[in-house]
Amino acid sequence: MKKKLSILCILAFFSVQVSVFAETVIMTDSNDINATALVTEEATASISERTLSPLDIVIVVIYALLIVGLGLFASRMKSGKERGTEDYFLAGKSLPWWAIGASLIAANISAEQFVGMSGSGFKIGLAIASYEWMAALTLIIVGKYFLPIFIEKKIYTIPEFIEVRFNTTLKTILAIFWLCLFVFVNLTSVLYLGALAMKNIIGAESFPLMAGIAALALFAAAYSLWGGLSAVAWTDAIQVAFLTLGGVITTVIALSRVGDGNMVAGIANIGSEASSHLGMIHSKYIEVDGVKTLNQNYFDLPSIAVLLGGMWVANLYYWGFNQYIIQRTFAAKSLKESQKGIAFAAIIKLIIPIIVVIPGIAAYVLFTNPQLDPNNPNISMAISGTVQSDILSNDPYIVAMEKEGKEYVSNLLKNKAEIDTLIDNGTLSISKEAWALTNNEELTGTEANILAEYAGKKATDMVNADSAYGKLVNFLPTGLRGLAFAALMAAIVSSLASMLNSTSTIFTMDIYKPYIDKNASQKKLVNVGRISALVALIIAIPLARLLEKSGQVFQYIQEYTGLFSPGILAIFMLGLFWKKTTTKGAIAGAIAALPVAFLFKLPTMGFMKIAKEDYVFAPFMHQMMMSFFVVAAIIVVVSLIEGKAKDDAKGITLSRTFFKTSAKFNIVAVAVMAILVTLYTIFWSTGMVEKVFGL
Repeated sequence: MKKKLSILCILAFFSVQVSVFAETVIMTDSNDINATALVTEEATASISERTLSPLDIVIVVIYALLIVGLGLFASRMKSGKERGTEDYFLAGKSLPWWAIGASLIAANISAEQFVGMSGSGFKIGLAIASYEWMAALTLIIVGKYFLPIFIEKKIYTIPEFIEVRFNTTLKTILAIFWLCLFVFVNLTSVLYLGALAMKNIIGAESFPLMAGIAALALFAAAYSLWGGLSAVAWTDAIQVAFLTLGGVITTVIALSRVGDGNMVAGIANIGSEASSHLGMIHSKYIEVDGVKTLNQNYFDLPSIAVLLGGMWVANLYYWGFNQYIIQRTFAAKSLKESQKGIAFAAIIKLIIPIIVVIPGIAAYVLFTNPQLDPNNPNISMAISGTVQSDILSNDPYIVAMEKEGKEYVSNLLKNKAEIDTLIDNGTLSISKEAWALTNNEELTGTEANILAEYAGKKATDMVNADSAYGKLVNFLPTGLRGLAFAALMAAIVSSLASMLNSTSTIFTMDIYKPYIDKNASQKKLVNVGRISALVALIIAIPLARLLEKSGQVFQYIQEYTGLFSPGILAIFMLGLFWKKTTTKGAIAGAIAALPVAFLFKLPTMGFMKIAKEDYVFAPFMHQMMMSFFVVAAIIVVVSLIEGKAKDDAKGITLSRTFFKTSAKFNIVAVAVMAILVTLYTIFWSTGMVEKVFGL
């Protein structure tokens, strides 16, 4: 009876918090939208109407209560049974394959993908989908070659495997590293991106970003702190359904918006208007009107490295040795059940770009080609009179974007000297005599369009790309907007809950139990887990606000995680598959990992004044791959010297039968590889896309 009352109290408390949050949304003063310069009343009205309606808010509240209630119900203990560490941290080792697969996707698909990858889709294009598509193949490798070893060792955490294979010292070093990574990078970035998307969808400039961050933190804590991995994993099944449905609806509406109400036409328009955004492999240089120029996207996704280079370092580390991802596979009923879940997740991974990347590309097309949308009140981007007034039109898409882009255009068109420079160096193909005659006020005809196009592109480069997904959701009709908002919250909260649970697992099992209280009871360890997760959340909340000026946050996460992941991957790969790896070798690799990565990154920092095109390892993927090989070489050399080329006593003995998988798993593996070959063949480059689709 007491337990039921406590659950009801928690639900009541959360309902009050959601109601207060909803009231804040409704009462937010929409007049602040007028702060954007040169926005007409018509444009302001079109945006201010795109807020969450009462129906949308009801849908969000119902979803929130459903998740919290389900989490608390699914994680309840049988009468008379005390919750132990296996129940709290590993869900009692009772998860079925479909729950594991759904939980893997829910933990992975968060604000980083919905917001960050949509932003990268806006800036870079379909090529960013390589993170998702190559992850499908990575999951197959993890399921076949990594899981059998982890499950056989019966471990709670990834650092615990390090203790089994090497020693306690190295385990502790890595445990502390992961705690810092989860708190200072993962939790903060997910909270920030989630709050940013909420702010954009709500449509109120005066809505504080910190309010969104606090609301998300409260939501995730409401069920995950009490129920542990059981609450997280079982609610993830519902979360995946929400995020998939909401994502698909947003994609369909976005494509329809691009295609004058026709989704198929929208796909065709993306092909014709954004073909440069559809190539998967980016070369270092591209030709524009016969002129060879540096491709800035190359430094994010450098050519063949996405298939054979540094992306493997990022993916193998993330899916194979990342505690908050791999932890749910440890909670399976059996190895086969865990492998089924991994295969299920790999299939879902193939379709994720549809709901996280395509919306970003659609936003790019709408922003650069507003004439495609019949609902746009001002489709003309040509300059036919006063240059400044026409390009800074009341177009709602431009108004909806960040003010930095518009300010650049405004300043450019006021700065005659800068335009003179652009004409002199050939950037603008405009007659200097014609420009001089305008007295910096009027420019008409073809030359006007050239200037407008250049200014528009610069504005596109400067907008906050991470706002793309939130802006698109605003185009959804009432009701569906609430569903899409709930889907975004599902993605964010499921990842937050997973990170919190993994943070508490590592701290409790790898730090607290061995160093602070070796004789702690099961009940005390569970309570320590809850408290440590709460402390992590309290630290992450104020730090999340600092990411506001970081640009493409998904790229930020990948790049700075890349400083650490190569060394950790080298330690694990050699520890798993090379029996001669010694403890001193692994420790040497751990110590060298960050300095090595920093040495490769150093030339790319501004104060070095080295042009990116002149530095062969400028792309961070190249830096990750080289760091991996250098650290691996250090481990090998030290191990051979220490062990005198003999097998280490803690080396893992493997055989072919150890990696035997079921026929169903093998069929999925072959299908995934076949699909990937097809996708990369079709979308290999912009030229290939144009040939295949006749663009």
